[in-house]
Amino acid sequence: AHAGQGTSAAGLAAGLGVAADGTPYHGPYGPGVDLSTLRVAPGVAPEAKLYALKVFGCHGSTTLLTQAIERAVDPNGDGNPADHLDVLIISVGTPFGSDEDPDAIAVNNAARAGMVVVVAAGDNLETFYAVDSPASASQAIAVGAVDASGAIAPFSARGYENYTLGDAT
Repeated sequence: AHAGQGTSAAGLAAGLGVAADGTPYHGPYGPGVDLSTLRVAPGVAPEAKLYALKVFGCHGSTTLLTQAIERAVDPNGDGNPADHLDVLIISVGTPFGSDEDPDAIAVNNAARAGMVVVVAAGDNLETFYAVDSPASASQAIAVGAVDASGAIAPFSARGYENYTLGDAT
């Protein structure tokens, strides 16, 4: 994970926005509201409640992703997933995953419990047909990156063909 990546993702998801005078924007939100006067637009769900599930220390890799997914499925730890989070966004992974990877199994179980699970497809450079785990989970929504022009980013995992958005060739 990159420094500040979680903060950036949280802002895109649930940031309030910044008013023209630099103060936090507290609404209103919704259709018909002119947000063009804001210094920073709000996130896509500015009134959402966020939970941070930290899986990394200061350095290196992690073995805590499955436990974090389990926590998202049962935040209060009572064994009942009725209080599960609505959406889980995972921006880490292990290269060349499969549906049988332990993290992928946890993602599939979370989706079966009623959660929407969105996972980064990976940074496999020029490797085609390669998706990281847990994006390899059959129940996950796997997402890749695009560059500023809308073309598939050169560091992102790729699908069956390298193409730009709107170009089916």
